Amino acid sequence: MTHYTCPACDGVSESPNVCVTDGCAMAGLPLKQCACDDNQHKEIENESLPQ
Repeated sequence: MTHYTCPACDGVSESPNVCVTDGCAMAGLPLKQCACDDNQHKEIENESLPQ
């Protein structure tokens, strides 16, 4: 099932959105699309994070 997750804080949403986790390095940035079935988000774990 397709879902959207933040590679910095592992926040998850069922719809495309931005990260809304306070203090997250990616707060306000778009979540990454993921289609894993095991909630491990391996497809996006190596995505680069903002510096």
